[in-house]
Amino acid sequence: MKNWQKAMAGLLLLGGFTGYTQYQKSAEPVWKVNEEEFSVVKSLDEVKNSETFQYPPVLLANYFNLLQKGPEALQLPGDRRNVKIENYWFVDTSLYLLYSVNLKKTDKNERYVPELSVKEMTYILPDGTEEEFISSWLNEEHSSSEYVYKHRLYRSILLTPQINNVEAVKWEQLVQAKKVKLDGLTMSSKKGERTLDSITLKLNVFNSQQVLGSSPVDEKITFPGSGNLNADRLDITYYEPFLRLSGVPVKQLVGFGGGLQNSQHPEDEIFEVQGPDEKGLYIPLHFYDMAQAMTSTEQSQNLTFDRVFFRTDESLTWKVTASEIAAFNKKNEMTNENQLVGTKAGITVYKKGFFYDGADQKLITFNLSHKNEEMDVTSYHVMRDNVGGQSESGDPILTVNEERMLKNVISIKNSKGEKVENFEVYPVGNGTYGISFIIDEKQELPEEDLTITLSHIVGTEKLPKEVRMQLEFPKRK
Repeated sequence: MKNWQKAMAGLLLLGGFTGYTQYQKSAEPVWKVNEEEFSVVKSLDEVKNSETFQYPPVLLANYFNLLQKGPEALQLPGDRRNVKIENYWFVDTSLYLLYSVNLKKTDKNERYVPELSVKEMTYILPDGTEEEFISSWLNEEHSSSEYVYKHRLYRSILLTPQINNVEAVKWEQLVQAKKVKLDGLTMSSKKGERTLDSITLKLNVFNSQQVLGSSPVDEKITFPGSGNLNADRLDITYYEPFLRLSGVPVKQLVGFGGGLQNSQHPEDEIFEVQGPDEKGLYIPLHFYDMAQAMTSTEQSQNLTFDRVFFRTDESLTWKVTASEIAAFNKKNEMTNENQLVGTKAGITVYKKGFFYDGADQKLITFNLSHKNEEMDVTSYHVMRDNVGGQSESGDPILTVNEERMLKNVISIKNSKGEKVENFEVYPVGNGTYGISFIIDEKQELPEEDLTITLSHIVGTEKLPKEVRMQLEFPKRK
């Protein structure tokens, strides 16, 4: 045989041996997994879909191809097993791991299959420095599921750093970490524990405001009288979806009333306008069901606006005297005066009196109602005046968005004309609200003359034309 023929034969033998060994590594065993002891699935998609019940954001990450592929499988020392991190995902300092371990024929149930644990996490930050933490294992908060696919058992863990000194942490850099090193790795089963070498994972930069996908909407919203906005598109971010708006808004605009198809809150909802940010105005769609939109055959939901909410410069003021409060404190008997304070922007305010729950809650009460019962403005819960900063003179310093947030604001002054700070406002029910005070760490009503003002009263009007929008979930990338 000639030299070139010998060389060719050697190459063929070497290639055949390499192919055989690779086949041996990847070939699925012929023995059947006991389906009475293990949850066997037919596809890897079934495994990932099951993960969404434990970690709902994983569905979003998988849909938009955010899950990163793990490194090569690691051989367990002294054991004919290997462990492989199939996918991982770094989000907001936490690390999600989906890993698999090959089964043995002798495994009677999941307890015989080694389980991964991680003791420490070291973050490599953008500036090159490192931050080391003990890791917390968050699976205890979820109903852990284990599935077998092609003779491999799939499990997942969600790791987060134990942060003792929050102020010392470089938060902005931590969420932008370039790599994370996992130390103190062990694989434990009913038969004992084995240690693994450290694993370093390269991380994609996390940006909570990143738009993962968009779909066009293009619907015009016309206001009563004059003016309009345009609903441009649906933007999907990690935390929630947004309806993006364009146009010049009415300064007093605070939101729209309507309904969202398939919402978890079928009653009429309020959709608050926020911004502008660098992209303009937007409406967070808190009740838009992204999971349903991603998994349903119909990936669209209808959003309807039928009325607009606006903030006015109107205000109403009433007094509660020291003698009234003292009389209530003495007897702890509820009163219901229903005394008319006045009407502004279609909102009528009544001074109700006092509320006592028989235990420790004492409230000064008042009621809001709208001239048109169909226009339930009381959904805009009354708030206390603690939005924004203050200047040296005590005047509020507000951004445009903070100013838009001022809705049905309660402020209180004492007999000296001083602003009262130690109070909170609570909804009691049916348009009635209560004001509580904390005095010497106890809930008490101060026995002094109080002047209560409701300002920035929110009014509402029907839109000239009901707006119906079809929100189509963005297509998978």
